[in-house]
Amino acid sequence: MILKIFLDKLKNSSSYGAVLARGAIGAFIVKISGAGFLFGLHVLLARLLGVDEYGIYVYAITWINILTILCLLGFPTSLVRFIAEYKAKQQWNLLKGIVHRSDQIVLAFSILVGIIAAAVTLLLKERTTITAVVTFYIGFGLLPVFALSRLRQASLRALKIVVQSELLLVIRPVVLGLI
Repeated sequence: MILKIFLDKLKNSSSYGAVLARGAIGAFIVKISGAGFLFGLHVLLARLLGVDEYGIYVYAITWINILTILCLLGFPTSLVRFIAEYKAKQQWNLLKGIVHRSDQIVLAFSILVGIIAAAVTLLLKERTTITAVVTFYIGFGLLPVFALSRLRQASLRALKIVVQSELLLVIRPVVLGLI
């Protein structure tokens, strides 16, 4: 009864506290769902792939995550700051420009990093298995997708669309599982 009254008050209020609480509750639910999907994906992959192949997958995805952070060049933090400022000042051309230019730079840089990483993998292919090489190549192909999705997440967070920005964390394990 008390919970229902609280939720109704939270739902109908437009105060900063209510907006913050709705965002926090929504983000929490999405993050828990994403963690559950990711855990399920890892259990499924460990069962299907076996020890060696699962180890290769985890090693490759770890490198892809590290390279994704490198490819972002600090843009997510900048986007959160500048998009919020441009929205508050209603400078829509500047907002559109920073989103567009950051997409271009991160896309180009992530493609370049992917090509360099693929070349390094090609040079080291005698030291590893063909399965590892193919896994890394697939990961390097996904590098621009991962980087751009992180930019989207930062942009949505800056626009105070927190729950939708966190949905990308749920979609990623699902897409990886399908691949």
